[in-house]
This record gives sequence, C-alpha cells and structure tokens, in this order.
Amino acid sequence: MITTLTSVRVAPERTAEFETVWNSAHEYARRQAGYHDMRLLRDVAQPGHYIALNEWDSPDDFDRFARTSGMNWLERGLQLWQTLPAVDFEEVQTGAVTDKGG
Repeated sequence: MITTLTSVRVAPERTAEFETVWNSAHEYARRQAGYHDMRLLRDVAQPGHYIALNEWDSPDDFDRFARTSGMNWLERGLQLWQTLPAVDFEEVQTGAVTDKGG
C-alpha cells in the first residue's frame, strides 16, 4: 500500500469552491480499484494551504484515478490552485500504535 501526500495552495477566497471540487473527486475515488482512503487537511496557520493524504494499493492505482477523475482538467478550467500541487509517494512501513489505557 502507498500513501500520497499532496500539498495544494488555493487562492484563500476560493477555498470553499476547492473543497467542493475535492469532495466530488473523493466520491469518485471511493468507487475506484485500489482505493483505501482520502483525507483533506486544511492548514490553520496558512489560509488556502491544504495537504491531501491518499491511500492506494499502488502508485499505478493512484495515477489511474488522477488521469480519469478529471481533477486536472477541472483545475485548468477553474484555476483554483496558486501553484501546481506537489505529490509525494510514500510506502507505509508500520501502522500507528495507540495506547487506550487500562
């Protein structure tokens, strides 16, 4: 399994529009082969900065989603991003360990 970490900068006055687009892409992703999870984190210190975490079986599954979701095509039309997103692929090495006490 891989996790992608994508840093996105959006014009601060267009964050609601971006979140709507992201939610649509998330709904599409949930129906794709290799999908595990997607989360969008909003930076509380920097308006318009987001981190998207995506978990997929493989980089190929994520790439297929990125090509077929229309997200890049939609962005060209809406011009929401201030800069092109940076995408990093990370391989999960260990799971989180939680201590629930008692």
